[in-house]
Amino acid sequence: MKNLIYLLALLIVTNSNSQTSHKALSKNTKYSFLTDSLNIDAQLEKYKLPGFSVVVFENYEIVYSKQFGVKSADSNEKIDANTAFSTASISKPITALLCFMLEEKGLINLDDPIDNSLKRWHLPKSKFTENNSPTWRQFLNHTAGTTQDGFEDHYEGEAIPTLKQSLLGQIPRYDKEIEFLFTPGTSWQYSGGGYTIIQMALETRLVNLWRSLRQHIFFHPLA
Repeated sequence: MKNLIYLLALLIVTNSNSQTSHKALSKNTKYSFLTDSLNIDAQLEKYKLPGFSVVVFENYEIVYSKQFGVKSADSNEKIDANTAFSTASISKPITALLCFMLEEKGLINLDDPIDNSLKRWHLPKSKFTENNSPTWRQFLNHTAGTTQDGFEDHYEGEAIPTLKQSLLGQIPRYDKEIEFLFTPGTSWQYSGGGYTIIQMALETRLVNLWRSLRQHIFFHPLA
């Protein structure tokens, strides 16, 4: 988007406590060297960026936060600690980490065809996949060959499309179903839609795992 502000998360920790007080932030200044050494104001001017925010997490708490610049190129409103940013592709490394954790536990195989884990929707038929069904790993590293590079932000109060609607192209940015551009594994094409497919496959796998565990707990108690 034209008014997109770039966000850097120096350390990302899930389940972080975003309610840390400003008092706690001011007491933890050992990370200030990060922003001091980056000369951020000069970098914003050099690369024509409106604003920038840095947040550091430690032990599930925000320990350092500093903001620079304004909210958009056509606004003089400065960024502060409460300014909301688009998470954008920060979700991709978290998704990839989850996939590798599940593989380590033996719950998925990243070299298996991902379509085996899709139930509500299946990969569209394509001449590129007739003899080469794309794997989890190929979707993770953007070599599966799918379209839909990125998505628009959604704001509070807006209707959020389902995963299936997104893949079917029933969203403002795309008006046709996701499709394949080349044989999986033969080229590279950034595909946010590919990660939507991973998310749908993960949901199916985790739901099946929960059902299996619930059956074991309820019907096969340990002696």
